[in-house]
Amino acid sequence: MTKSFHPGKAAQNGLTAALFAGHGYTASEHALEAKRGWLAMLSSARNYAAFTNESWDILANSYKPFACGLVVHPVIDGCIELRNRNHLNPDMIERVEVGVNRG
Repeated sequence: MTKSFHPGKAAQNGLTAALFAGHGYTASEHALEAKRGWLAMLSSARNYAAFTNESWDILANSYKPFACGLVVHPVIDGCIELRNRNHLNPDMIERVEVGVNRG
């Protein structure tokens, strides 16, 4: 039940930070690497080099086109393709049956 809470909270935090900054709020310039900084709280290894390298996995990510589990995406893609190929509208469809892998 909390899955949708996580990105919403992250967005709220980003917006709050931007609003605060717009009103002149500042933070330590050493908030990441300080003794009690963000990096120290995340790991006892404190590998600052790994944090500052310029190879970010997020650059290899893609977007999620549908707001549901990834295993349903091929079904949605297939339905869209059938609709487009056959010029379907909702009134023409009585029922949809889909067979999928149990896994």
